[in-house]
Amino acid sequence: MSGSRLEDQFGGAVRVMQIIVIALASGCLTFAAIAVFLNLENGPAAAAAGPPMITYLALAAIVPAAIAFVIARAVLNGQARRSALAIIDQMPDDSSGVRSPDDLLQSSEVVRVLLQHFQTRLIVGAAILEGVAFFLLVSYLLEGNPVALGAGIVLALGITLLFPTRSRVAAWILEQVESIRNQQQFSR
Repeated sequence: MSGSRLEDQFGGAVRVMQIIVIALASGCLTFAAIAVFLNLENGPAAAAAGPPMITYLALAAIVPAAIAFVIARAVLNGQARRSALAIIDQMPDDSSGVRSPDDLLQSSEVVRVLLQHFQTRLIVGAAILEGVAFFLLVSYLLEGNPVALGAGIVLALGITLLFPTRSRVAAWILEQVESIRNQQQFSR
């Protein structure tokens, strides 16, 4: 099945994922604008309180968040392949026991499961970025450190880099199907 035919199967689901990404990113950016406005009007609450400890903690939170982001996506990719493989194993077998990617993509159930896992992977990844972005923006609101504001905005914009398109989703599904096919070949 070609990528364009595959893309036609899930246009509505991709639109939902696009709305989710836009909502998460715009929530962060809206909060950033509010924090800037409040700091311009009132000044940061803890400006004279000493070193910006909350900002330091928020900046330090970027490292474990990045690690969690990478690990979560890898784990969710593996779960997607296992779920699809469970469906594939219930399909009638051919003589070799290895199905071509086109055969696997003919199953709307396999595509549906992979699409659900893509959406989960997208939401988890965006939520990790959103959490740290809000932490940074709250630290800016409290301490007024522009580094926290900049890092929070960068992470909010990073969420938009996850923006799914039909072709990106199709490419990910094709990658997972190819990985499943390779796994089948090596396990036989």
